[in-house]
Amino acid sequence: MQVVLRKYGNSTVAVLPPSVLNQLGIKAGQPMTLETTADGRIVLAATRRYTLAALPPLSALDTCLCMGASLGVAHGIERGLPPSERRQVVAVIGDGTFFHSGLTPLVDLVYNHAHTLTIVLDNRTTAMTGRQEHPGTGRTLSGEPSAEVSIAAIARAMGIPEVVQTDAYDLPRLGAELDRLLAAPGPSLLVNRGACVLLTRAPQGPVLVVDPVKCDGCRRCLVVACPALALRGSGKAARATVDAALCTGCGFCAAHCDRDAFSPLSGGA
Repeated sequence: MQVVLRKYGNSTVAVLPPSVLNQLGIKAGQPMTLETTADGRIVLAATRRYTLAALPPLSALDTCLCMGASLGVAHGIERGLPPSERRQVVAVIGDGTFFHSGLTPLVDLVYNHAHTLTIVLDNRTTAMTGRQEHPGTGRTLSGEPSAEVSIAAIARAMGIPEVVQTDAYDLPRLGAELDRLLAAPGPSLLVNRGACVLLTRAPQGPVLVVDPVKCDGCRRCLVVACPALALRGSGKAARATVDAALCTGCGFCAAHCDRDAFSPLSGGA
C-alpha cells in the first residue's frame, strides 16, 4: 500500500483505516495536517500510473491510498471539513480503475451533493497492468468487439449536473474547463481522453527540437515531465534538449515555452 501525505498547511482531521494509521505512525484521534494546493483545494488519486504526478516536477497530488480509493477518500475529507474550511476536493482516477471500483463511490458523491470534482484520465486502456481492454474500450479481453460503455453517459445518468469530456491534447480547452469546474460547486466530472502512446504507436505531430539560442534554461518545459526532455549542460549554460527517439510530437513542451524555442525537426515524422 502506498500513501503520500505531506504534513503542512491548515490542520484538518482525516478519517483513515487503522492499517493506514499504523503505517503513518499516527494514533486514532490524533490531529494531523493535510497539504492543500495554493488555492486551498485538496487533490487525491487512486493507485495507478498517474500517481507518479505526486512527485516533482508535477507535485500535483496530495494523497494516494489504493486502487479506486480517490473518490471515496475525497468524499470523506469533503464531508469532514468544518463549514468554514469547506473547499473543492479533487479526485483523480483512470478509466480502467473507474470501471473496476469507481462507480459505487461516484453514486455517493451525487447522493450527498459533494463539493468535489472527479477527473477521469481516459487513456483508452488499462495501461498499468499491460494495456488490457475494459468496458469502455469497446472490446473484450480477447479482442472481440463489444459494447463501449460511456463514462460520461454513466455520470449523467447518475445525476451529476456538470459532465465534460475533453481532448487531452487540447490544452487551452482543458485548462478553461478545469478553471470553470473548479470555480463551481460540485459534484462534477471531467473525462480527459487521450489514447496511451504505447497503445496507438502513432505520433501526435512532428518531432521537436530546441533552439539553444532561444532557450534560456528556464526549465518551464520540464514541468511536463516528459521522458524525451532533458537538460544539457549545467548552471546558467544548461539548455533543454529533446530525444528524437522518444518524442511523440504532442507539443506540450512547446506550449509551456514562452521563448518559442521549440520547432519541428527538419525531415522529422
